Amino acid sequence: MDNGDVVSEATDVPGIARDEQPFLWCGRLAGAAVVLVIVASLAASSGGAAAKRAVGSSGRASLGTSALATVAAASPRRTDLSSTYIVDLTWVSEDTGWALSAAPCGRLLCPRIAATVNGGRSWTALPDPPAYLSTSSAATYCTRPPCVDHLRFATATIGYLFGPSLLITRDGGETWTRVASPPVESLEPGPDTVVRLVYDHDGCPGPCQRTLEAAPAGSDHWRVLLADLSADTSSSAVNAQVIRAGAEVIYVPIYGNLAAGAGTQQTTIYRSLDAGRSWARLADPCGGAGAGLRDAIAIAAAPGGLLAALCTTRNASTYGYSVVSSTDDGASWRARRPVPAWAQFSPDHIAAAGPSTMVITNSPAAGSGRYTYRLMLSSDGGKAWSSVASDPEQLEPNAPYATYLGFQDSLVGRWVGYQRLIWTTTDGGRHWTRRRFA
Repeated sequence: MDNGDVVSEATDVPGIARDEQPFLWCGRLAGAAVVLVIVASLAASSGGAAAKRAVGSSGRASLGTSALATVAAASPRRTDLSSTYIVDLTWVSEDTGWALSAAPCGRLLCPRIAATVNGGRSWTALPDPPAYLSTSSAATYCTRPPCVDHLRFATATIGYLFGPSLLITRDGGETWTRVASPPVESLEPGPDTVVRLVYDHDGCPGPCQRTLEAAPAGSDHWRVLLADLSADTSSSAVNAQVIRAGAEVIYVPIYGNLAAGAGTQQTTIYRSLDAGRSWARLADPCGGAGAGLRDAIAIAAAPGGLLAALCTTRNASTYGYSVVSSTDDGASWRARRPVPAWAQFSPDHIAAAGPSTMVITNSPAAGSGRYTYRLMLSSDGGKAWSSVASDPEQLEPNAPYATYLGFQDSLVGRWVGYQRLIWTTTDGGRHWTRRRFA
């Protein structure tokens, strides 16, 4: 693999699997498919009808957000990024963004922050934040706090490190302040406010007593939008995320655990079309029954009211992947469409650029050997798929289990499969350019 830019464009699906070589791996991490990925569009979404069952909102004050505890950046600015693993990306425009990466520090992983003002063609290292990198947003995985696994910027100066601890910067990442907060599972900025999903404790399984809160960017005064978020009674509810689609539309999917032995693992989606003032609770859109019951494993939103779900089954006789999408914010759903999958490609992430444009990808695998990261595109709502990027790499056992896939608008998107490369599209997903993170 060279370090220069590589442009990839669509190729037809037939024959993809035949030229791939076998590899050694230890399987996917159970329940971890969505822990380290946020696939959310920041573009506006409109339309939608009320769901059958509404959920009331709350404006009471948040608990656990007491005074700030200031922590200055204690580590020097490090300039070598080539040996780090990308964990997360965040963008406030097509050109201005930040990267959270991981670097070994003793037996732990320490976070590194870098910024770009030219769309990722070059990166500038910022001082190391005073935190450790966690392997999950669950508090039980945070052995030496503060622990973080995600990065989001709301403006060019205000940003957040979280998962499950919470740190804030008001100077573009030069210094960070640790905030007294409940554990944070997910956080997404929007045009007017920042929305976060916090919880009380672990072990339900997954986070317990989830609460959705909002605050102006940079503020520590959080108000409750929705309390006691819960999933289907038979679902393990191990992971959840906040997805923003403009200033008004907010989704909070709560995912089940596909590795659970009992009960269905249906995803529950909370939806607000008025910036959190009122809420509807949507059932898992993947459908099916009995052995053919399908569970949503990833959710994406895009302009024009698009809401899309990547679906799979847990029954070996009906095993496979499909997508289902809506163009009215989940009020109704189009027919479910199968997506390409084979022994060496099991998609578990989805992002959307518009009402008919979707991309799917596979996460890193645990273990060692050769592994192909792949990005598939559909431009017709899931009826047909083509391979737009393929990257065979050697698995690195020390790399964190992290993937990034998202669109900044209807044309510009980024993908991180292999954690040392960033792929960029500027034409809605048809062509992708690969650049090494350095």
